[in-house]
Amino acid sequence: MEKYSKEIDAFLRSKILPKLGINEYTKDNIGEIVEYIFDEIEGPLCDAEEAGDTLTDEDKELLRLATKAIIEITTRSDWE
Repeated sequence: MEKYSKEIDAFLRSKILPKLGINEYTKDNIGEIVEYIFDEIEGPLCDAEEAGDTLTDEDKELLRLATKAIIEITTRSDWE
């Protein structure tokens, strides 16, 4: 499995993998990682934004990275 862009690789390694107790992303766990990003970060932050809540700058950056990660991961040729 090829690595993702530097930004997404850093995001996964610093923010996501530690939360899941995983050391590396692999073909076998990338689906679980995407599901976590969507369920725990992107979905709730989008819901909050749609409800009219003002996101902090930190939340906006987290949402940007989560969305970018999901798109980058799921649009690659090795995504199943």
